Amino acid sequence: VIGLLVFQSTSQATEIDLDQKIPLYKEITYGKLENGLTYYIKKNSSPKEKATIHLIVKAGSLMEDDDQLGLAHLIEHMVFNGTKNFPKNEIDKYFNSIGLSIGADFNAFTGYETTVYKFNIPTEKKEFIEKGIHILSEISNFANLDDESFDKERKIVEEEWRTDLGKDKRLFDEIKKYYYLNSKFSKRTPIGDINIIRNFSYETAIRFYNDWYRPDLMAVIAVGDFDSKYVESLIKKFFSNIKAKGNRSSPEATIPKYNKTIFLTLADPEQKESLIIIDNKNKKLKLETIKDVKNSYIRNFCLSIIQKRLSSSLQDKKTPLIDAFIWNFDLTSENEFYSYGAFLKEKEIKEGIDFLLAELERVKQNGFLPKELEIEKKDTISLHEQSIKSEKTEKSDSLVAEYTRNFLENEFVSGPKEEYKIVKKLLPTITVSDLNNHFLNWFKYDDRIVSILLPEKIKDVISEKEFINIEKKVKKYKLSQFKSLYKDELLIKDDLPGSKIIFTKKYPSINTREFRLENGIRVFLKPTKNEEKSFTFEAISMGGYSHANLIDLQSAKILNDVILESSL
Repeated sequence: VIGLLVFQSTSQATEIDLDQKIPLYKEITYGKLENGLTYYIKKNSSPKEKATIHLIVKAGSLMEDDDQLGLAHLIEHMVFNGTKNFPKNEIDKYFNSIGLSIGADFNAFTGYETTVYKFNIPTEKKEFIEKGIHILSEISNFANLDDESFDKERKIVEEEWRTDLGKDKRLFDEIKKYYYLNSKFSKRTPIGDINIIRNFSYETAIRFYNDWYRPDLMAVIAVGDFDSKYVESLIKKFFSNIKAKGNRSSPEATIPKYNKTIFLTLADPEQKESLIIIDNKNKKLKLETIKDVKNSYIRNFCLSIIQKRLSSSLQDKKTPLIDAFIWNFDLTSENEFYSYGAFLKEKEIKEGIDFLLAELERVKQNGFLPKELEIEKKDTISLHEQSIKSEKTEKSDSLVAEYTRNFLENEFVSGPKEEYKIVKKLLPTITVSDLNNHFLNWFKYDDRIVSILLPEKIKDVISEKEFINIEKKVKKYKLSQFKSLYKDELLIKDDLPGSKIIFTKKYPSINTREFRLENGIRVFLKPTKNEEKSFTFEAISMGGYSHANLIDLQSAKILNDVILESSL
């Protein structure tokens, strides 16, 4: 039956409607005002007497007209310079008066498709919450946008542009032209065009604010230690009378198909490593239905298993790679990249590329192993069980991020218990064949970008033709099934004798106990309820490279990185 999948769970057969949309978590207070503004409210007492309140605006640099490049970001700065009921620097003054600081407690950022305002508000007094939501409503529609503030922010944004210059920007500016080929994205960036920043007319910036800061493109997300009904009444009080000043449609966010492999070789004097990245463009997987959730687990299992295989292959010291990795990331709200890459040894660049492609070809020829899939399923169940146990101590920031994705992408939010039920039903239906079929999406030979980043001293190492020839050669290899190089044995085989406790001390003010051991080690134990059923520890040895002599200094400085990159 189309849209239905039948599977046997213990002794009972259960049907899953894969096309079913997952209902919103019932503990969220969700609503839409008549003007189109969306809101999400959730009581959460971790941390206590704190609330995180965000205003999400579906508008960023993509929405700018050609004479507005960089003004979405500048408007984000401008709204803090005074509104109808909080003129000049009254917003800063008020937040500072209740112990908040810019950056840590109230901040904002602008992306290609969104602008986000973030407030962390104390909740011990109701007036703090009320004023915080009032300020957000003023930012959303009642910013003063005066000439004096424009002149001030123009200079601040120019300084941001200047400090952003460097290797990463140079390389990204070059790659970006191809990432966003034949789309409006290729001509937009949040920092904008410095010539426009220096010379725009105030009316041009105000036009962006009036066009895109409108309630139908906004959401208020409030999570914290408060009365949800009270917060809902405040949102209705301050946001209901906001009216849209325009009705422009948002630009297309889908990147057209490349219809080819785009091959880039980029060298930079500040680039230290030799690196290859292969980005395969796909339609973004949005998590609205049960089927979407199933596909996301299939994708994530592929990612996890292949990364483990790549990491295992690096145990062979003769491997011509320094590191290798596979991942996916969002390109736009409608596209994502399925990517893989490696750090290459300078004298074995072609050999390293051959090795990386061969490991992926091995998966294509032989597929995944049932044992690998079972491990992923067990780990997923354990992760969800831990999520349920720690639900009461989940941080507000994590919940806000989840609700933001629901607003921007319709990603489901069902709560940990309901999600666990869905996962337990879905996992038995996921097979090795599902993973094998999905993995073919990682090879889009007519819709991909191959980027090779090199130090400037390395030139003409590999051409596009040479890369294609390596790829063709690898496809002809007859490769055996993967065998892990990790040894399935205990890391520590000997019994550890431990050390006798010779001294204990209590620190009541921080609820901590100290144990001093006979071998000289001091142990500090602090029980908390921050994360239930979990345990975190770290070991610190006093010293550091300040103790190294001049001959050993540089070696001492990189020792920490060497340890982190090494295996046990």
